[in-house]
Amino acid sequence: MARLRAAERELRAAIEDLIRLGAIRSHVLVGDLGELIAARYYGAAATLHAGLADELTASGARRRPRLK
Repeated sequence: MARLRAAERELRAAIEDLIRLGAIRSHVLVGDLGELIAARYYGAAATLHAGLADELTASGARRRPRLK
């Protein structure tokens, strides 16, 4: 169990580093990487930038910015 907790801490630290470097934008690693892969496959520009926050719609709902 101690090894599992240590691995989880390392994973969280690695994700924080990736966010800080601008490689991903959130703590949803698989989703962000999937968007990057899809952007490259379809030739679209990825919008993953460090600090990119969810947008608020006119009704006050949050939505995540997507590929442009």
